[in-house]
Amino acid sequence: MAAEILKEPAYPESEFERIERLGLVEAGERGRYVALMVEVLRTYLARRIPEAHQSLTTSELLISVRESPTVPVNRVALVLADADLVKFARRATTAERARELGTEARGIVGAVHAAELRAAEEAKQATAEVPTERAA
Repeated sequence: MAAEILKEPAYPESEFERIERLGLVEAGERGRYVALMVEVLRTYLARRIPEAHQSLTTSELLISVRESPTVPVNRVALVLADADLVKFARRATTAERARELGTEARGIVGAVHAAELRAAEEAKQATAEVPTERAA
């Protein structure tokens, strides 16, 4: 599992970089930028947590991840709430706020990844510390 965890961030990071290269914020398409960055976050969560289906509403997604020890649920809630206002209520957002949301989406992916690595390392150490029974 640890090897699988190590490979996972390549996908979200390459997607985040691809979206940045589109220059959407500079082109005035801040809402599209926010929507795409948050979609990468949601996709990542769906890949890491089986219950966090991409088709879930924000409320449903938060319920599905609230018990996960690796997901910073409060951070996710704030990003998704703002993104929903931009995506569905067509709330205007500044370039600065759009970038902040994109940066936070990226940061959440990094935090989940780091927490999973710590958990995998702790599990590995716990397994190594379990005394093996010797045949007498």
